[in-house]
Amino acid sequence: MNNRIELALKEIQQADTNELSNLLIGIATEWATAGYLDQANKLLENAWSYQLANSKDYYYSFQSFQVLWKISGREPKNIPFELGTVEQIEQYNWEDLFFPRQVVADVSGKV
Repeated sequence: MNNRIELALKEIQQADTNELSNLLIGIATEWATAGYLDQANKLLENAWSYQLANSKDYYYSFQSFQVLWKISGREPKNIPFELGTVEQIEQYNWEDLFFPRQVVADVSGKV
């Protein structure tokens, strides 16, 4: 076995579920953006089958994947959350990422 695989396996064995979920989401994101969406989807399917990487803590990552899935027409099986439309995701991200104080003002009436 090559050194990189051995190091990855060792890291996986020592990780708690949050660390492992973060690692898997990072790998899936890297693969998907490198053009390997089918492989990233398979990794996510496997992670979800072990109840990993299915937390709301990964909201932005999953929104990014949803856009890729919709554009490519290639979604993984058994997605453990509700899918939004691309328009909803774009609008939410626009408001939350570029105008966060405005969202707070809208909710609290202040700012």
